[in-house]
Amino acid sequence: MNELIGIIGAGTMGNGIAQTAANSGFDVIMCDVQEDFVQKGYAAIGKSLDRFVKKETMTEEQKAELKKYCSNDIDLTIELYNSLKNPLEIRNNINNEYGIDVR
Repeated sequence: MNELIGIIGAGTMGNGIAQTAANSGFDVIMCDVQEDFVQKGYAAIGKSLDRFVKKETMTEEQKAELKKYCSNDIDLTIELYNSLKNPLEIRNNINNEYGIDVR
């Protein structure tokens, strides 16, 4: 497993950071206040990658490989979001269970 980066916020900036991190070989997971925001963030990454394929700057195989780096683990997403509400205890749980350093 690659190093995992948790991104708080799946809007334009969050999904852009997630896409850039995934393109650099990091595993990424986004979280937001609602699950549908996260789904929209991943959909935006998909649309962006589709544009790269259409412009022939990326192949379908490269797109599929990059999408593998984007995690859609809803349980981890919820834990990551909750870590903002109860920083110390939940952050330690995330670090222990998933090996992610939440800061």
